[in-house]
Amino acid sequence: MAYHITYENDDLVIREIEAKDKAIIETWYHDKYQRDYPYTSMDGETDWFHAYEQNPSELILIADEKKKFHQPIGVVKLIVMNKKHVKMCGYIIGEKLAKGNGYSHAILSLAHDYVFTELYPKYICLEVETDNRPAVGTYIKAGYKINELFVKDGKDMYFMRILNPRYYEAVDENYN
Repeated sequence: MAYHITYENDDLVIREIEAKDKAIIETWYHDKYQRDYPYTSMDGETDWFHAYEQNPSELILIADEKKKFHQPIGVVKLIVMNKKHVKMCGYIIGEKLAKGNGYSHAILSLAHDYVFTELYPKYICLEVETDNRPAVGTYIKAGYKINELFVKDGKDMYFMRILNPRYYEAVDENYN
């Protein structure tokens, strides 16, 4: 945690989480639907916000909706592994009334814009359970490609990634 960012479009603002966001995020992560997918839960993290503040490679972005809800509606969790690689740890739309309205794609797109422009990695990668069809569909719609199928903790998983078009455009310009 050391990014202190705000990034926005007409509908959403994404920003790094603050202490004031802790309660709403905990409520979202303890929702039964979210708990069905253990890779998006915060189980075992009793003081996750304090741990987050101490971890400079972790970035949690909360999305505030500006037109309809006028409040936080979702969150994206990322790990900046190094200068060239960022790992998506997951996203949720926590505000129940916002689910199914295209906000997942919108939040991921805005998060990608921020990460690709400001952090400039080669790609963002992620792991997702093959059975988590809503997330897999959203990731594919957002531009992720399935690179590998593997087993983790007895569950079938996809390794997916999205390439940074800005990074590869610069590489192409340097070689042409």
